[in-house]
Amino acid sequence: MNNNLRQQYLDAIGIQSWQLKSALDNERLDGLDDGLPEIVEDPQPLIQEPQPVVQVPQPVVSESQSFKNTSQPVITEAIDQILDKTQEEKSIKEAVKESVQDSTIISEDVAFDSELVRAIKNCKQCSSRQTRLNAVSGQGNSNASVFVISEPPNAEEDRSGHYLTEQTMPLFESMLQSINANDDFFFTGIIKCYSLTDYLFSEDEISHCSSYLHRQIEQTNPSVLLVLGAIQAQSILRSKKCFNELRGKIHYVKINDKEYPVVVTYHPAYLLRNPLYKREALKDLIMIKNLIK
Repeated sequence: MNNNLRQQYLDAIGIQSWQLKSALDNERLDGLDDGLPEIVEDPQPLIQEPQPVVQVPQPVVSESQSFKNTSQPVITEAIDQILDKTQEEKSIKEAVKESVQDSTIISEDVAFDSELVRAIKNCKQCSSRQTRLNAVSGQGNSNASVFVISEPPNAEEDRSGHYLTEQTMPLFESMLQSINANDDFFFTGIIKCYSLTDYLFSEDEISHCSSYLHRQIEQTNPSVLLVLGAIQAQSILRSKKCFNELRGKIHYVKINDKEYPVVVTYHPAYLLRNPLYKREALKDLIMIKNLIK
């Protein structure tokens, strides 16, 4: 069969010449493949085709979620710092509270006999002072060497039930520390009750309270009386001299048949308003130091 007829036949049955040639070649090779080693292609060709980059879609995060995620550690750290600071402040406050409770400055005079304390608390001799909340008998060491006589309690001291406020107490403590008498004092007022007239008081009121004051001095038996303020000094010493004339020297007063040295100085509240006078107050304290047994 010539080539033209063969091509026509193949075209008629739908076979291309190249397909026929491939089939004939395979037939010839069927017998030759026996006994030959199997050819294994290199799994990794010398030239690697670039792999297509597959981009994984990232989740969409809103601004609020992003802020929440980024700020969460910062907020947590800030909260921890606040809690630590709060705990530290709480510990400091507890320590201060315990020290204040143990301080002789605000402790009540429980060492005095109960009859005297009860008499002061229930006193009704002064009609103008019945608006008081507390009859403030005093605080400190009932066996002290320094007996401090101050002005009547003010409104804040009346509410708290003890002399010396948060402002005046630190200064008064410093004054005593300068003469090594931190806890060697008793502090009371020339009058024990607050009045709406505040610092104004009459001779009758002083007379009413003098019996309580004298009994406290007798029971304490101090080495020296420290009087704070002009009116208190004039009343105790029964003198009409001005404050500056009474200051800077040692006076003596007789109470219940016993004589006591008296030193006059400034009230801590006055020194807070006029700090330049602290040097003068220190001179008065030095006199007290020499009188303490």
